[in-house]
Amino acid sequence: PCDSLYILIYDSQENIAHPVGGWEDGKNLDVKDFMPIRVDQESWLPQSEAIRNAEKLFLPDYRGYLEKRRAHNPHKPSVNTEDEMEKERMDSAPGSAIMIPLVLEDRVIGILEAFNRNLNAFTQEHADFLTTIEPQVAAAIGNAWLLKQARSEFQQRKQVEKSLQSENRRTNAMLENVHRLAR
Repeated sequence: PCDSLYILIYDSQENIAHPVGGWEDGKNLDVKDFMPIRVDQESWLPQSEAIRNAEKLFLPDYRGYLEKRRAHNPHKPSVNTEDEMEKERMDSAPGSAIMIPLVLEDRVIGILEAFNRNLNAFTQEHADFLTTIEPQVAAAIGNAWLLKQARSEFQQRKQVEKSLQSENRRTNAMLENVHRLAR
């Protein structure tokens, strides 16, 4: 019953979760233009709560949950136009959600989110299933990071090697000139 699924990566230094993958209605989404989510005490978004507490959120009434969180948010904007825009977003929010923190080596590295347009669309079995696949998703992300890091280090080493070879050629040319002059 999943209408959409998203993966966000958590940057603990910036305290922001960045969308890196998304699927909606059977199609992959280009998430590069999606807004990152602030992860701090002031954020009333459930993703922030799930990441901060490293606990899954099973939300059969996601809209209701958002409305309660927003109503009790001391940092809620007071400008009417912002309230109207927020109300439109709330009205179009999914009905149900499951949010599973992605944990690797005892630290939260992101979040896996599943949404459905309807209220009470997910069961505990759905939440359990996502919890079951969470370690594999976290490990895949960790492996992707390691691969990216290894590629970056390889490129840096290639640049250093190229620079050393160039310096070696210059040094050899200078030595040849010195030998020629010494003859």
